[in-house]
Amino acid sequence: MHWLTRSVVIMGLAFGCLGIQPVSAQEGEPLLDQAIEKKLEAKTPRDFDKVADLCEDAIEKGLSDESLKTAEGLWASANYKHAQLLAERIFRSPPDPRWKFLRQQALERLEKNTELQADDSKAWLMIAKMQLLDGGDKEAASEAVTKALENSGDDLGQKAETLILRSQTGEDKDQQWNDINQALEVDPANQMGLRVRGQMNVADKKFDAAIADFAKLATERNNQPVELLLLAKGLRAEKEDEAALKAVSKAIEINQDLPSAYSLRAALYLAMEKDEEALADVSRAIELNPKDLEGLRTRARVYYQKKKYKDALKDVEKIITFQEGDVDAMFLRSLIYAGMEDYDAAIEEMEFLVQEIPGEPMLRSTLASLYVSAKMHAKAIEIYDDILKNDPEDERALTGRGDAKLNSGNHAAAVADYEAALEINDEDDHILNNLAWVLSTSPEDDVRDGKRALELALQAAEVTDYKTAHVLSTLAAAYAESGDFENAVKWSEKSIELADEGRQKEDLMEELETLKAGQPIRENEAEDDKESDDKESDEKESASDDG
Repeated sequence: MHWLTRSVVIMGLAFGCLGIQPVSAQEGEPLLDQAIEKKLEAKTPRDFDKVADLCEDAIEKGLSDESLKTAEGLWASANYKHAQLLAERIFRSPPDPRWKFLRQQALERLEKNTELQADDSKAWLMIAKMQLLDGGDKEAASEAVTKALENSGDDLGQKAETLILRSQTGEDKDQQWNDINQALEVDPANQMGLRVRGQMNVADKKFDAAIADFAKLATERNNQPVELLLLAKGLRAEKEDEAALKAVSKAIEINQDLPSAYSLRAALYLAMEKDEEALADVSRAIELNPKDLEGLRTRARVYYQKKKYKDALKDVEKIITFQEGDVDAMFLRSLIYAGMEDYDAAIEEMEFLVQEIPGEPMLRSTLASLYVSAKMHAKAIEIYDDILKNDPEDERALTGRGDAKLNSGNHAAAVADYEAALEINDEDDHILNNLAWVLSTSPEDDVRDGKRALELALQAAEVTDYKTAHVLSTLAAAYAESGDFENAVKWSEKSIELADEGRQKEDLMEELETLKAGQPIRENEAEDDKESDDKESDEKESASDDG
């Protein structure tokens, strides 16, 4: 008998005598084969758990050194694949409602993965992402990021992703910037990196740099400048209009077929009083999308400000056709009717809105101002009284009631309201102008105060840059009341130069003739209350019918 064979037999007899059965170093191989076959067809978390279980059992049964490495690699891969499937449910939008439980399940498998293969950078990276979620372990996340970076090797994309993640986990601002810049050096087109650096630039108010990052991101995303538009909206909310204009203009440069971009830029132009540019942009937005409600709304406002009331009304009517009951559109339609001096239609529209939204002070205040324009002063004062009962410092209501009282001839009461409003806002040109006017022109000697009127009129002129006709008319009246007719004539002539053609210019020319004659301006007699006139007319008609 060969000596090797004889040794094996002797060992077998020895084990048999002791009651011990020898374990074959190859006994786990069939289980490993099953694991390999199962891995090829695995699709679900349960499938990958089965692969992991087979690998674990195979290792326990015994494997050769080479097979042991295969089993450990397969086991680690199965755990990672399982965690990857869970991650899809955790990081989707919206996340799975059970995402915290799923995270725990994923972390258990990933941690086993790193025990089996400590250099698996993908597993470390996923651990970091999981731990950075709400309720995670930030210290564990930082350690995982470090491990991922140490083992990233030649995979530049993964290295960039890891650096980006570290830039978000660290607290050292300089290190954050170093990480994000290094990530983009490694992978210049990395979308996450461009987005994160853009956000960091926004936080540091480096808006031009942020725009550059978001512009590059847009080109990497098939010319979809989402972040640029979000940035523009955010900057607009923060009143950074110039930076917002740059952002939205860059978005339009990248993609010239986005209605929302043109609408946003039009709104910015409108705020900057660049009406023509606003009109061009919003018209382009509507051309791209005829049902662009915000575009129609913006264009209607532009037309309204330019006193193109018929064009404004057409756009508002379209909005209401597309979206019946649109409160903003109905509100604007009321103002347009008022601009057209169709006060009955304006009041009817606003009364409906007040009825629909009874607790809105702004609507009631606007209705009251329409009553003032329609010479229905008693109704206006009634609303203003009620508003001021609840809020005695409502500047709009105080000013409006002052206007109603001025027009109805109660000058002393008007002055009291204007003075109260001025204490709340001493830079409002409407308050300054109207108070200066009544102090200059009231036919009541005890109301007029030329010195104070001139101070207020000069303030109003400064606020309006000496470019508003009716304000300069008031300044002229104040100079006249102060006895300075030379300056009175000078500013009266200037007001006529700035006045619109028609009734306003005619009235101002009459004032100029009065001033040239050395006479001060006096407020006309109180306007008759239209509501009272209507009642009297109705009573007469009723009496006539009875007769």
